[in-house]
Amino acid sequence: MDAIASVVLPSVLGADAQRVALERFLEWADAFEPVAELNHGYGTSEIRYGPADPRPGWAAQLAALDLEARHRFDTSFPELELEERTALVRDHLERVVDGPGMASPERAPHVAAALMAHWFRSSEATDLCYEVSIERLSCRGIETAPQRPAALERG
Repeated sequence: MDAIASVVLPSVLGADAQRVALERFLEWADAFEPVAELNHGYGTSEIRYGPADPRPGWAAQLAALDLEARHRFDTSFPELELEERTALVRDHLERVVDGPGMASPERAPHVAAALMAHWFRSSEATDLCYEVSIERLSCRGIETAPQRPAALERG
C-alpha cells in the first residue's frame, strides 16, 4: 500500500504525510462495517444497506498489480520506479473506472481510487487545496467564525 500511496497521493505532501494518510485510510478500512444498515430518509420505511466489505477485492487488486509487475518488469510492484508504478496503476484504473468523478472510498472500483477518495475527502486535502487552515471537520467557535483561516505553513 505504501507503493500505491506514493503514486496516488499528492507528492507535495511528502513521504511522512503520505504515510499518515495511508494509516488513516487503513484504520478506516479496518473499522468499516460491511452491509451496515444506512440511515433512511424522512418519511420512508425502506431500510437500505451499505456495500459489502471491499477489502478482499482490494487485496486481489494489489496482488494483480504485483503479478503484472513481476511479469512485465521481473520485480515486485513496490520495487518499481515511481514512473513504472504510476503507469501500472493508471492502466488498472482505466480498466475499472467508468466516467468522471470519484466514488466514495467504500464504493471505489479499485483500491487506488479508494485511497484517493479517502484522502481527497479529508480536512487536510481541503486545507491544502485552499492553502489555508480551514479544518472543515472541526467546529470553530462563534468568536472566531468571522476571521479568515490562517495560511498554511510551508515546511
